[in-house]
Amino acid sequence: MKHRSITLAVVLAIASWTVAVSAAPQPSHVPDATVQRSQVPDIYKWDLTVLFKTDQEWDKARVALSGQIGELAGFKGRLSEPAALEACLDRYFSLQDQISRIVSRKRWTHI
Repeated sequence: MKHRSITLAVVLAIASWTVAVSAAPQPSHVPDATVQRSQVPDIYKWDLTVLFKTDQEWDKARVALSGQIGELAGFKGRLSEPAALEACLDRYFSLQDQISRIVSRKRWTHI
């Protein structure tokens, strides 16, 4: 399924980042929940461009997704059919992956 490929890609990206960060010299920084994100050295911030390169790309995905969620209603009354159930679940998990990317990008941008 497509969502497994995306999940694997994210896990591999995080693993690659972890190896790169642990090998590089790191500036001293004491974690403090009260500091602004701009005051935290870049080495300690997630690279959110893995999810979306730009804010415009993120917004385009958000708008496109909002138009796709209604597609699930097309399966109403047909979920007793195995093929329809499979198609519905595939679509649901695909949308869930997209939602996770969009929400994660927005959440981590402001932390």
